Amino acid sequence: MDTKRVSILKEVLQLGSFSKAAEKLNYSKSALTNMVKNLEDELGIEILSKTYNGISLTPAGQEIMPCLDLFLESYQTTLEKARMLAKSDEQIVRIASYPSISNVFLGDAIRKFKKEYPDIFFTLTISHGEKVADLVLKGEADIGFMDSYNCKSLTAVPIYNDTILLIAPKTWIAQTDEPVTFDVANYYPFLISDFVTSCLAPYLGEFRPKTPVHLTANSGTSIMSMVASENGLCIVSHLDVGFAPKNVSVLQTDPKIERHLVMGYRSMSELSEPARKAAEFFKKYRWEAD
Repeated sequence: MDTKRVSILKEVLQLGSFSKAAEKLNYSKSALTNMVKNLEDELGIEILSKTYNGISLTPAGQEIMPCLDLFLESYQTTLEKARMLAKSDEQIVRIASYPSISNVFLGDAIRKFKKEYPDIFFTLTISHGEKVADLVLKGEADIGFMDSYNCKSLTAVPIYNDTILLIAPKTWIAQTDEPVTFDVANYYPFLISDFVTSCLAPYLGEFRPKTPVHLTANSGTSIMSMVASENGLCIVSHLDVGFAPKNVSVLQTDPKIERHLVMGYRSMSELSEPARKAAEFFKKYRWEAD
């Protein structure tokens, strides 16, 4: 239903004449008459009647008019809401990130950014592996935080080198500062997570545990709790160690393996103004983990 026709109908009623409404609205009388007639045809009822005293509502018109008033009011409310959303969308930066980067870094980084730009807001999507880059490439995220291997064709800004560590029950392998080789995984059950297959596999080279993989899960935290319960060993990144239970050994590996974490975006010229400000800020942010 055309809001313009409803507005013209209300103007005709208020002025009591097609001629007066046409003069006020700078339309021809015939044009206004046709628009009101088209509205009546669309609704299937006669709304106006002509009398000696001018224009008045028919009984059906009296019934339908409150509904038409609500229609116009709802339309205006919708327009105002859309304008507000459009304005706020211009001040939103969409981020996609690995959970480990989000857990350790992004809370502090965003807090410090908002001290400088309090009117810019963020949405955050958590994903793994190549999915973060895909979100950026599809335009569903402005900035992605991932590892360099999965960054694909995006512009990549290095932020942090994340060490890969071995987690074992303390009753199996005591905590030590000496690095251990991955051969140790051949003597114990080995647990694996989606994090390992999607994020760490490219960095592990020829390492493949000979013992059966006794458990798979999509949560690094869940895997580490299984290690604590003496179900097997696992590998995690340094950024995830903060969530490790106390009764596990966190072991350096020989050879040392690192994954290179980056901030990725399509190009600076394609970013919105708020996203450009965020990208420039994150370039200067000190990406340091305890």
